[in-house]
Amino acid sequence: MQKIYTFLRYVVVILTVFLTMGGLQKVYGQYIYLEWVEDPTETMAVNWIDDAGGNSTVEYRAEGSSNWSDKSGNSRSIPNSAKRVYTVKLSGLSAGQGYEFRAEGSGDIYKFRTAPNSLNSPLRFLVAGDLLDSPSQLAEAKSDFVKVSQHAAGSDPHFAVIGGDLANAKGDESLVNHWMDLFELWHENMITEDGYFVPIVAAMGNNEVPNSYGDSPEDSPFFYTFFRYPQDLWGSKISYGKLDFNDYLSIVTLDSDHTHRIPGTQTTWLDNTLKNRKNFRHVIPVYHVAGWPTFKSRTLFGTQENLVRNNWHKVFNNNDIRLVFEHHDHIYKRTLPIGDCDDEIRHELSCENEYGDDAKDGVIYMGGGSWGSENSREAENRWYLDKITDEIHNFVVVEITDHRRTATAIGEDNQVLDEFTDFVFLDPPVVLSPAEITEESFTARWEKVEGAESYLLDISTDKNFKNTFRSYSNKDVGDVDEFQLVDLDPSKIYYYRVRAKNILTTSQTSEVMPVQLVKVDPDLSSVTVSKDVVEANEEDTSTITVTVIDEDEELVENFLVTLFAEEGNLLTDDNTVRTNSDGQAEFTVFNDRSEVVTYGAIAGTEEINQKVQVTFIPRAPVSLSATDVENRQFTANWEMVENTDHYLFDVATDSDFSNIISGYQSLNVGNVTSHTVDGVDPGTEYFYRVRAVTDELIGVNSQPISTTTFPDTPVAVEPSDITVISFNANWEAAEGAENYRLDVARDSNFESLVEGYENIDVGNVQMYEVDGLLPDREYYYRVVSEAEPRLSENSNTINVSTLSIDTENSEIFSSQLRVLANGDQSNTIEIIILGEDGSLQEAVDVQLIAENGSSQIEEIQPVTDEEGVALFGVTNTTAEKVTYSVIAATVEIGDIELEFLEDEGILSLGDNFPNPFRFDSSIPLRIPRSMHVELRIFNSLGAPVRTLLDQEVETGYYEVPFNGADLAAGVYFYRLITEEGTKTKKMVLVK
Repeated sequence: MQKIYTFLRYVVVILTVFLTMGGLQKVYGQYIYLEWVEDPTETMAVNWIDDAGGNSTVEYRAEGSSNWSDKSGNSRSIPNSAKRVYTVKLSGLSAGQGYEFRAEGSGDIYKFRTAPNSLNSPLRFLVAGDLLDSPSQLAEAKSDFVKVSQHAAGSDPHFAVIGGDLANAKGDESLVNHWMDLFELWHENMITEDGYFVPIVAAMGNNEVPNSYGDSPEDSPFFYTFFRYPQDLWGSKISYGKLDFNDYLSIVTLDSDHTHRIPGTQTTWLDNTLKNRKNFRHVIPVYHVAGWPTFKSRTLFGTQENLVRNNWHKVFNNNDIRLVFEHHDHIYKRTLPIGDCDDEIRHELSCENEYGDDAKDGVIYMGGGSWGSENSREAENRWYLDKITDEIHNFVVVEITDHRRTATAIGEDNQVLDEFTDFVFLDPPVVLSPAEITEESFTARWEKVEGAESYLLDISTDKNFKNTFRSYSNKDVGDVDEFQLVDLDPSKIYYYRVRAKNILTTSQTSEVMPVQLVKVDPDLSSVTVSKDVVEANEEDTSTITVTVIDEDEELVENFLVTLFAEEGNLLTDDNTVRTNSDGQAEFTVFNDRSEVVTYGAIAGTEEINQKVQVTFIPRAPVSLSATDVENRQFTANWEMVENTDHYLFDVATDSDFSNIISGYQSLNVGNVTSHTVDGVDPGTEYFYRVRAVTDELIGVNSQPISTTTFPDTPVAVEPSDITVISFNANWEAAEGAENYRLDVARDSNFESLVEGYENIDVGNVQMYEVDGLLPDREYYYRVVSEAEPRLSENSNTINVSTLSIDTENSEIFSSQLRVLANGDQSNTIEIIILGEDGSLQEAVDVQLIAENGSSQIEEIQPVTDEEGVALFGVTNTTAEKVTYSVIAATVEIGDIELEFLEDEGILSLGDNFPNPFRFDSSIPLRIPRSMHVELRIFNSLGAPVRTLLDQEVETGYYEVPFNGADLAAGVYFYRLITEEGTKTKKMVLVK
C-alpha cells in the first residue's frame, strides 16, 4: 500500500511540472474566428473555441438595429483537449452589411460584415501564408505575428486567404495548444479599425500534416476540425475547393500534395472549375508549395515543386488565369508572366521565352512570404523571377474593382515591397469630334482609357461598317488618342469607331463618329463679339463667336476654326475651336495691355471676310491706404498701371461718389501715384478712387479707399462741482469730434493714472463727473477728441484738488447711548459728513469700526446720501461698553461710545434722569419680551398730563424722552402699564 502511495505522489509531481511548463491545462478564453463555407454575400460561419458543455448559439443583428435574432449550430471535440469548437452558420444575411453578434457564454459584442453584391466600390483582401512558427519559437513567432497583424488589419480587408502552414503543428495532437495560440492571436489582432473581424479562407500546408506530403485527411486532425471550408462543400474531408463571391471573384484553394494528390482528380477538378468561371472578372488560385521556388536550398526540380508546376501551370495558362499565389519558401516573390511551356518544365527554354523582358501575357506567381514564421532564408534570383525580397515578414493586399486588380506586398514595418496592377476590363473609349477637317483629310480623336496599352481603329464609308475603308479595320494604331486620315474624297461621309486594348482584354467598340468634308462660304459665315469694351487686366473677357456656313448655306458642325488678331495683341484660352451643332465656335479673349484689337477668323483654310473690334481699356489701378493724414488734409496713394499717360482722381464723402467735393471730380493729377488732398474738414470720412488714361482710353475705376481726417484738439477748462471725492472735468468742443477720451492722474506727467480713468470713452459731451477719489488730493485731467479711428493730440492739462472733510463739524450720534445686550435690539448710529466749506457731502464711503468688544455692525447706509448721512445699526449679546470709530473716505472723523446692558429678563421702570429737571428728562424702561406698553404722566393731583407711549414695544432697553417746558413746576408721577401690571415713580420739575 505504501508503495502505491509513493508512486502516486511521484506521478502527481511529474504532472505538476509538466502542466507548469505549458502542458494541456493551460487556460484559454473564448476565441472567435470566422470563415465562409457558402455564398460570402449572404452567409457567415461563426466559430469559437470554449469549454465543453456550452450551447452552440449565436445572437446577431444588423448594425443599427435593436432587435436580436438567434441561430444554433453544433460543436466538435478537439483532439487531445477538453475544449470544443462551436460553429453556427448564419444565412439569409444582406450583402455588404455590417452585423453585430455575440456567442453563447460571452456577453461581449463583436462585428463582422458580409461581402458586397458587386464591385461598385473596391474590395480588399489579404493573401498570406506561414502564420505561426513552431512551438519552439513561440515567443518570437507571437511577436512577429502581432507586428505584422497590426498592418494587415489596418489595411481594412474584407477577409484573408491563408495559403497553408497556419499553426506549424505537423498534425501532432500533443501540440494542440499551438493551435489555441494561433486562434488567440487572430481573435485579438485581426480586427479592422472599424471593429470588424477578418474571416479566414484557409488552404492546406505541409505543416498541417506529420509527413509534409503524401498523407491522408486523417493525418491532419486539426485542419479538418477547426475549418468547415472547404470540406462542407463536399460533405467529406476534401481540402481543395472554390469560394465564389457572386460572379465577380472566385477564390480557388488547392492542396499541394499534403492530404490529396496533385495529379488526377484534383487537377481535373481545377481545370473544370476554371473553365466554368470564364465570366468572372477575378479568379485567383491559392496554395502552399511553390512550383516556382525562390529558396536557395530548394531547386526547381524538387518532387513537390515539379508536381505543382508541371500539373497546374498549363491549367492556369490555358484558362487565362493571370495571378496565382503560392507560398512555402518564406521569401516574397513575383515572377515574370509565364506563358506556354513544355509538359515538363526544367529550364527557361521550356517556356519559349515568354517569360522574357518584353513578355506581358502569361501567369504571374506571387506570394511566398512569411507572416509569423521564421524569415531568415536566403533567396536565389532565378530566370523566372521579376521581384524577390527575403528576410522580411510580409503579406499581400489585393484590391479588386470591376476594371482592375492591384496586388501590393507589405513588409513587417508597413513598407511597400512591391506593387503591380492588371486591368482586367476596359471601358470602350469615348469618341470625340474629329479635328483638322479639310476637303481631303481629318483627324479621328478619342479619349484614352485607363489601363489601355493600344487602340484598334475602324474606318468606313457606311455607318454599319460593312465596307472597310482601305486597310482600316481593327487597325492597331498604338497608344495614341488621335489618328490622321488623308487623301479622302470630299464628296463622301466617313465614319470611325475605336476599341481599347491591353495584353489581357479588349474593350467593346465606341460609338460611331461621322465626318463630313465641306467647303466654307467666307461671305455667309460671320464673326460677332459679346462685349466691345473690356478691361485689360487678363481677367475681364469678351466672347467672339464665329458662325461657319458652307456653300450650300448650311451650318457646319465639328469644323475647326482659328482666331487671329489682325491688329493688336491676341490673347485667348484657345485660338483653335471646333464648331458646335449650331455651326458656332466660341473664343474667350482678354488682354494685358490697353489697345483696340481687330479680330478675324479662319474656318478650315478659308478666311472669313467679317472682322470685329474689342477696345481694351486700362485696367483699374489698385488704390492704397492714405498717408500723411492730418485734420485738414491727407495724401491719397495707388499702384502704377503700366503704359499710363495720366490718372483721373475723385474724392467724395460717400462710397457711391454721389457727393464729390468741389475741385476733385475727374481731376487730372498727372502720371503720378499719389496726390495730396487739402481743404477738407476735421474728423470726416472721405473716399477716393482713380482711373488710368492711355491713348485717350479711360480705364476702370480703382476700388474706393476711405480715410478719416483727425479731429481738432479740444481745450480743457476749469472743473466744477468739486466735492471731497469728485469733480466735474470740463472742456470746449473740438471740430470733427465724434466723442472724447479722458485721462485723470495724480501727477502732471500722467504717469500715475487713476484706476478707471485711463483713456476712458466719455461720449460726445463737454463735461464728465470724476468720482471715487480721495479727499484733499490734487488731481490732473486732460482730454483727446476722437473720430474713429483717429485721435487728436492731448488737450492742455487742468489740475484740481478735492475738498477736505471737516472733521470738527461732521457729526456722530446715536438715538440712545444704551441698549439691551440681547442680540436683537439694534441701536442706530448716524453720521453726517461735511466738507471744508460746510457743504453736506454725498456718495462718501463711511466705515464704522468697533475698537473693542464683540458687537455686530449692520451697514444700513454706508454711503452718504444727499443729506450727507450714513447709517449703521449695532447689536450685542454681551453686556459691555463698546467704542466705535468712524472713517469717511480714509479720513478719521471721531468716535462714539455705547453701553450694552445686561438682559435681566424682567420688566423694569427706571429712575428718570436728570431729576429734578428743568425741561427735559429721560425715563428708562426694560422690556423683557414683545408686549403692549403704556407710559403716562400724571400731576400731583393724579390728573393725566401726557401719554408718552401707547403701542407694541419689542424686547429691549429704551430711554423715553419727556419735555415739560409747557408744564408748571412741581411733583409729577410717571406710570408704566403693561399686561404684567403697573409701575409708578415720581419726578420733580423745577423752573
